[in-house]
Amino acid sequence: MGLATDSQSSLDKILVSSCAIFFILIVMINLIPYFPSVSDHFPTNSSGWMHVPTAGSPLHRDTCVSFLHSIRYKYSSASTGCQKAEPCKDKKQYSWDWIQSNRVSESCGFHRVHKSEASVLVNGSWIVVAGDSECRITYFSLLEVFVGSEEINRVKRNFTLQQGKNKDYSKTVDDIGLKMDFFWMPFVSDLTKLMWEFNKTKRYPDLIILGSGIWEMLFKNNVTDYGRKLEALRETSSYLGGGIRVFWLGMPTLVNPKLNTEMKRMRLTDGVRRMYDDALRGSRILRQSGGPMFLLDLRLLSDLCGTDFSADGLHYEELVHDAVVQIMLNFLAIPFNTRLI
Repeated sequence: MGLATDSQSSLDKILVSSCAIFFILIVMINLIPYFPSVSDHFPTNSSGWMHVPTAGSPLHRDTCVSFLHSIRYKYSSASTGCQKAEPCKDKKQYSWDWIQSNRVSESCGFHRVHKSEASVLVNGSWIVVAGDSECRITYFSLLEVFVGSEEINRVKRNFTLQQGKNKDYSKTVDDIGLKMDFFWMPFVSDLTKLMWEFNKTKRYPDLIILGSGIWEMLFKNNVTDYGRKLEALRETSSYLGGGIRVFWLGMPTLVNPKLNTEMKRMRLTDGVRRMYDDALRGSRILRQSGGPMFLLDLRLLSDLCGTDFSADGLHYEELVHDAVVQIMLNFLAIPFNTRLI
């Protein structure tokens, strides 16, 4: 009697297990078309090449977002281009573009956003860029989209001569009702105070770009404290309305031998920068980890460009920040691209 009962129990367990396995297989078969293959690769810092999901895999909005940083820099001369043994000196001969595969090109439609389209995206908006010198360069690169290269050169000359570099700046573009503010706030605690001010007044920008790290490394030199301050910034930013787009500008690849002071060479190493990047990701402030801010990956974009494009080991040619701006504008355009629905 006991053996029969045990046999029946074993048979029941086998049947249950078999049904469960069958159910799991059915679910996996139905879900496979919606996920890239496990062999898919995202951009590396050596070539920037990417593997695109197979033809049976539809490109959803999040998939397009994940390919936004898939760019490569190109030497635009008619010559054979730059060789590693003989790096090109004329930086103006370089350009960049997204790595165009048929799937990404047709479904995501990444392209250079000019003033007419950008004006539709930000018409009547208030944009705030706050942070360090990397943010300042990005601010002027974004402003150039709306005012043109001739005007932006005049603006930058006046900005440097009249105010010095480490100052706030504000510009309005009357024909599209755009207001753009830059706030010099090189420490994370400054950015947290700014967010609290927005919450206090209930006056919120439509788009925010933040970034801090270099001055934290140089003058604070405490990666644990940096992580804690980012967590406080995340908490403060959680009060922003859902319609407000918030971006975080990462730190660039550092070229230590080019830094112009001993203190910079001692503290601004790329190894320390990686520790600060780990603290950034550990703070859960980024969209990738459920936070409010989309990362504009300046480290990747500067690394792909190469160390020849940084004269002082910290700041890169405007070409790199142009890529940052266009990635951001294409991110803003994705929800309105009907080809992705």
